[in-house]
Amino acid sequence: MDTSTKYITMDEVSRYLSLSEGSIRKLIKEQSFPHVKVLRKYLFNKQDIDEWLKMHSQGLKAKK
Repeated sequence: MDTSTKYITMDEVSRYLSLSEGSIRKLIKEQSFPHVKVLRKYLFNKQDIDEWLKMHSQGLKAKK
């Protein structure tokens, strides 16, 4: 088990991406945004978020 994985909270990911919590919830519903839900709390692996951003930013460049 990798104990170095650090999860960040909804508030932290919201600040990290400069998006509202509502926008993050919308991404979770519509675009398979990487997350883990424990009871009623969302947690996010920062490395997964960075990979998701990289994957989606490359898609945006291809569309231009």
